[in-house]
Amino acid sequence: MLDADLTTVAKHRQAEPSKLTHLLRGDLDWIVMKTLEKDRTRRYETANSLASDIQRHLQNEPVVARPPSNLYRFQKLVRRNKLAFAAAGAVAVALILGFGISTLLHHNDPEYAAREAVMLAKKQLGNDNPELPTAMLHLVDVLKENHKTAEARDWTEQVAALYRSHSDWSAEKRKAVLDTLNGQLKELGEPDEAVTIEEERLQLLRTHWPSDDPVLNNALSELAWMYLFTGKPAKAEPVARESLAIYERANPADTKKYWVQGILGESLTQQRKYAEAEPLLLDACTNLNQREGASPSGFLIETVGRLAGFYAATGQSQKAAEWEKRKSDFEKAASVQK
Repeated sequence: MLDADLTTVAKHRQAEPSKLTHLLRGDLDWIVMKTLEKDRTRRYETANSLASDIQRHLQNEPVVARPPSNLYRFQKLVRRNKLAFAAAGAVAVALILGFGISTLLHHNDPEYAAREAVMLAKKQLGNDNPELPTAMLHLVDVLKENHKTAEARDWTEQVAALYRSHSDWSAEKRKAVLDTLNGQLKELGEPDEAVTIEEERLQLLRTHWPSDDPVLNNALSELAWMYLFTGKPAKAEPVARESLAIYERANPADTKKYWVQGILGESLTQQRKYAEAEPLLLDACTNLNQREGASPSGFLIETVGRLAGFYAATGQSQKAAEWEKRKSDFEKAASVQK
């Protein structure tokens, strides 16, 4: 690393140059540091860019995150051509001493890398680092892949606690954390906790986003669906009505409007408000079928299922069977298109 580069990075990291070099011992550390850059223009532009750099590291190719040098390129060349350089024992020994066998092994371990990212984020600003939740939630992803569900749940709880203790973080940052946290909790089989997070997300959006913003409306429709999923139809009803009102004002032709209408219809069905529920469900199915009949989506399939459920709940078994058959046909058509 050039002295000028070292000084610049050290200043950006608020660390002494002599100490900074001890933090950056391998490609993966450079990748993590680039991912956690405070300046967005210096981070990876896309997730694919990050993935490509990790792939380069795994394939023993020079990574974009690390300043290039002739020695560094040569080291990569040696690793990619071990047989050709087998006679150069001194070079091999130097590489092993420089990086350490255990470090090389660990750096091929995604879980180790994810834990290192959390550690580095904490080293920067401790728990006050607004990038820390991102690193922690990435670790949750890796733990899930490794079937360490209990530890993954523990980390999601830590993220939720961290979020609640930092109301000073920007609204955009807090929204991003809640977006990811909600999805993680649902995947971990914690729907009730996911509902709580979604309620917090909606409150944040109400405070900082315009009332007709699609982002706010998406949160409303998602929360209405989650209330139904967790057996809270009385809570789902007013949220679905609010979402529908926004669609009518801002985007009445949006197909998702009829999916939300179906949610409202089912919430009324579960509360035995049958007279209002049936026309809402029929209208939602009709409109979705007109828009998606040839290419049925989850919206149509789900809403048709809601109507079948309505007829089953009201003792109309023949109609329930007819609509279940339509649902089955739509599911088959959708599977053929995949």
